Amino acid sequence: MKLYETDKEIFSEFLRKNNKDYHDLILYNFATDLKYSEEIQKDLFQYIKPFYLRNIIEMQSKNGNKNSKLIGNEFNDALFINKNAIIKVIGIECYNKLLHEFLKILIKKINNNKNLEWVSLFNTFIALNNTIELNRESFWNYLNIEGKYSMFLFFSVFLFSEKENLFYKETKMCYESTLFYEFQSNSSCFYWREVNMKIFNNFLEYTFFKKLYIELESYIDLRLNKVDMELFFFTMNEDFNIQKFNFRKKKFLGDMMNINRSNFWFDYMS
Repeated sequence: MKLYETDKEIFSEFLRKNNKDYHDLILYNFATDLKYSEEIQKDLFQYIKPFYLRNIIEMQSKNGNKNSKLIGNEFNDALFINKNAIIKVIGIECYNKLLHEFLKILIKKINNNKNLEWVSLFNTFIALNNTIELNRESFWNYLNIEGKYSMFLFFSVFLFSEKENLFYKETKMCYESTLFYEFQSNSSCFYWREVNMKIFNNFLEYTFFKKLYIELESYIDLRLNKVDMELFFFTMNEDFNIQKFNFRKKKFLGDMMNINRSNFWFDYMS
């Protein structure tokens, strides 16, 4: 299928003359067509991009409307399923710029969310990425202190068992669901490609975790009682090392792969 049914000028005129309900309908239909199109108008895609990002932002809000979630999910599905065709039209540089905008939305979510509800959005960002060189510094430079603490909690869920994790109250939801393996709105179109597993693996590095821990020591001290704090510092300073980190990370990624095989498609050809 070739996505030339909608001309940019006709599309923009339609948006000017009709109310938001019709805007949402045409955007949703465009996103659906985008999933299966072999050829796409570059100028039309560029025109649509701000609408896509707006819906991604709105769907992160607790007050985000249902249409925003439907449109945002359709666009994300299209970017995942039809990535090669989209990159062919807009170019890899433009695609990476789009991901950079997505990253800003993700960082804002991390910085303003204390209960790890951002993890599925993070997984979506990883899945849309096309390179194993995901720059941790991009995260570090954008994260505020709450965001770094939230990222630390993210690490703690797969590095410590439920019984060992002194932050269990804040990470409980992760142990009681498959949250860590899901994508945004639990999309049925997404799955863990092998290349994306490598991105995930490379991002979750021991030195990054230690950097988070060192910067957050005094902040963590305010979150735990004295006994738990002493136990945690002993664990981190005396008993925790890169070998244990990599062993537990390998187990976590293995569990992710097993869930991927049973609940999602698996791309052995990536």
